[in-house]
Amino acid sequence: MSFILHLVLAAAIGSLLPAAATSGEADQADSRQRFVQAEQAIAADREADYRQLAATLKTYPLYPYLQYQWLKGRLSADSEIRQFLADHAASRYAGLLKPKWLVYLGEQQRWQDFLRYYQGSDDGVLQCYAGLAYLETGQSSEAFSLARTLWLSGKSQPNTCDGLFAAYQASPYFTPDLIWQRFHAALKRGNAALAEYLTRYLTGSELELAGLWLKLHRQPESVQTETEWRQRPAQAADLFGHAVERWLERDAVAAAQFWDQEKPLQTLAPARAADIEKQLAMALALKHDAQAYQRLSRLAADDESSREWRVRAALNIQNWPGVMAAIDRLNGEEKTRDKWRYWQARALAATGQGAAAASEFAELAKTAVFTDFWPPPSPARQ
Repeated sequence: MSFILHLVLAAAIGSLLPAAATSGEADQADSRQRFVQAEQAIAADREADYRQLAATLKTYPLYPYLQYQWLKGRLSADSEIRQFLADHAASRYAGLLKPKWLVYLGEQQRWQDFLRYYQGSDDGVLQCYAGLAYLETGQSSEAFSLARTLWLSGKSQPNTCDGLFAAYQASPYFTPDLIWQRFHAALKRGNAALAEYLTRYLTGSELELAGLWLKLHRQPESVQTETEWRQRPAQAADLFGHAVERWLERDAVAAAQFWDQEKPLQTLAPARAADIEKQLAMALALKHDAQAYQRLSRLAADDESSREWRVRAALNIQNWPGVMAAIDRLNGEEKTRDKWRYWQARALAATGQGAAAASEFAELAKTAVFTDFWPPPSPARQ
């Protein structure tokens, strides 16, 4: 809570007090005043004033926040920070202070202290420091296991990972294939900058192949006219699949047309081909393209998103028999949802089954909340 915000809250609370404030209310007002003064002391780096005021505020509800504000600027105060983390372990302020302190410990290369307090994190800087801490304390297996995870994430890692990665690349755990694995992980994440950075480790034909991957990643429509990918039988199917995946984000209709034309000539793994088929169908459904329903109907996979988007695609083109067929392919629980019961009734009415539609509408009227039954147009990529 900032100094200004605290003043505003204090003023608002004060305005609600009766004219004759009780002694308890006066004490609270005095505590608020000292809290504001303590915040001012922190901002002005007046340690003596802060400590004198803080000593009188230990029972004030915002005292942990005050301590956090003070300690985050004094990360070398080990004993105070340890005590704070112990006293307020479950508080949000301990959760805010601890990562800052761990970064400080990493910067100071205090690896034993770092590992004593590190309990895992999604933060890249802390993960890199953890790897270095394991390495420097003789725990190479843990260090290189974490290094592998970070290396293959497809993300650009912080500079704090440089030392860890250098050690990993010099270790027996590292193989040249890991460069390609990271390259492909980066492209999958759309991180072309990292993929291009990794080309510094490649030479000769491998460097040429990486350049082809990057070209099709950045200009996926060039898969139509580019001939080099066809001349690489070991990678042609993967290059083709990746280009189509990238292309469908820009022009799903053109990508689908080329996919249909080229797919019989390529040997993609069945699971990979099925995944691209679904991505194409979803992209076309989002565009309300007329061919989306047929593509969704042909999908080999039958998960919830494809089942529901099959209904949506039929609705988009008002294919009422298709709506009924798609709803029939929902599972038992999905069919009981009000929105699908509503559209089933609409489809019955549209196909001349008025009595059945009226019966379904009557049942819905007893329990359903008729807001907006139109399915939201946002297919989730699986």
